[in-house]
Amino acid sequence: MTKQKINVSLLSTNLNMVSSMLKFQLIQSEPVSMSMTERTVCCAVFNCDEVVTEVKTIKLDSTDGVNLNNRVYEISLSLNKPVTGGLLQLRVWDESDDKNALIRETVKNNTFIEQDF
Repeated sequence: MTKQKINVSLLSTNLNMVSSMLKFQLIQSEPVSMSMTERTVCCAVFNCDEVVTEVKTIKLDSTDGVNLNNRVYEISLSLNKPVTGGLLQLRVWDESDDKNALIRETVKNNTFIEQDF
């Protein structure tokens, strides 16, 4: 019997890049168990198809079926390239499949907004 990989979801909504930083939370949808196996995911922010933050790798391997907080992962990504657009995209993908994102979410870039006086 083949074990299924656990799922991952985004806890944060209305993602905003502030001071070149994006902070968000991922939750491992179910615990690692007899039928579900761990999954390693990668996260990065993209401007079109260009990666504009570091790529963070997170191993989702919690076996805690009781306390959801033990399956929540806090992630911070910081810009490492200049971006001019107001909208970016957070992508989360399985480390073994970088072509099919598990999560795609719009990120508002509030870092470089100039104020009118």
